[in-house]
Amino acid sequence: MENKQTPPVVIRRSIPLLVVRIVLTELIFEFLYILWRFLIDINILELEPETLLAIHTASLLLFFLLVTVVQTAIIVIIIIDWANRHYEIRADEIAFKRGIFSTQERTYPYSNIQSIRVEQSLLGKILKYGTVNIYIPTLGYDLHFTEVPKPQQFVEMVKSANPNVEGGKFLFRR
Repeated sequence: MENKQTPPVVIRRSIPLLVVRIVLTELIFEFLYILWRFLIDINILELEPETLLAIHTASLLLFFLLVTVVQTAIIVIIIIDWANRHYEIRADEIAFKRGIFSTQERTYPYSNIQSIRVEQSLLGKILKYGTVNIYIPTLGYDLHFTEVPKPQQFVEMVKSANPNVEGGKFLFRR
């Protein structure tokens, strides 16, 4: 007889929050560029127009190249960090996985889970993400699954996959 195991439900962290981080990075670098232009344009040193033009052009080119490299690196890091971490809801456990070249996985069996609580900030409610706190008495503390998109749906998936719910051993906290 063939054992067919249900594939895990993979949950990536919030995409709207990823977009907000990228946009904020863009805005910060735009502000730095405008500030740099302003400082050069006010001509504090009262230089001759030809000298000022040469300094202005060279410094803007240097600043632009430097900012572009740094900005691109920061955005790549933000995206890799987002792609690097995810949660899996499996038939008998929840897993937190991270890593691209070297992967780490932490699994938490449903039999050890006692309660779940959802927390959402105002921004989380607007962008539909939150933190799901799962209490495991054997560990003695809550596990924090952060930036979970649609956290109530995540809780419902855990609830439907968890055999302890029907035995009354499981609490959902607000």
